Amino acid sequence: SSSLAKMMQIDEIDNINQQIIDDDDNAAIIDSDASDIDEEEASPLLSALDDLESRVVTALNEFKSHPGTVGSTATSAGSVKQSIHQELASILRPVVEVSAHTGPSTARALASSYPQNYTIEMCVDEIYTRINSELILPVILESAQSDTIPAKRSASLALFHTLHSEWCKAGSYLDGSTSAPSLAGPYGPGISPGSGHVSAPPFNPAEGQRRNQIKSARRAELLRRWVQSAIPNLTPGTFTNATLDASAAGRGVLSASAALKPCLRYMAERIGSADDAGALRL
Repeated sequence: SSSLAKMMQIDEIDNINQQIIDDDDNAAIIDSDASDIDEEEASPLLSALDDLESRVVTALNEFKSHPGTVGSTATSAGSVKQSIHQELASILRPVVEVSAHTGPSTARALASSYPQNYTIEMCVDEIYTRINSELILPVILESAQSDTIPAKRSASLALFHTLHSEWCKAGSYLDGSTSAPSLAGPYGPGISPGSGHVSAPPFNPAEGQRRNQIKSARRAELLRRWVQSAIPNLTPGTFTNATLDASAAGRGVLSASAALKPCLRYMAERIGSADDAGALRL
């Protein structure tokens, strides 16, 4: 009986020790989770990404939930109401601003304010990927391909043209205002060289080549999504139902037919940057 009592005491001690170990493991997991939360809250880049994403999601949700008919809100003149196309374009305007301008300017600000933590390339790549590649372009593509309201499909198609125009402005991803890789796009000061004296900072030629390659890849991504969004709208009957709003139907057909524009633009750029043999192959 004494040996049985000793065995029971040993089992109880083992159970207590196991419980202590389990508690330590749970505490370690909790501490790890807390440290991850603290690290996320302390990261200026993650905070900026969350803020930009929140703005875009708010505007996209408003667009997705729009009934496709003109609201009761009048313009500033107080007499003439906006058309459905103007109303949808104004809803999507914050998306354009964040995509083309606020994102790059945020990347420049982060790299300038926290040079010990971030490089300009890191900030630009992270913001572009999360805001444009993973959020704006896929959502707009899906809406342009499958939204049941013609006016919203045509607004989505038109947004690709707007994004291309805005991305080509000074300080944005396809900046064509200067040929200097250290000044062009989100890596420069974000202003047109003609607006003042801007000296190009020194840069690594290899980095300049990488920036040009990334610029071409981003242009190709936008044009590819643009074409993908337009192709389903070329199907006969998509925008030709007699019961649909005529202006929305007309804009949809024109926007879809404009798929040739990004195709030809992309081909011209590829030919222009290729040698003779590459141009012949293309």
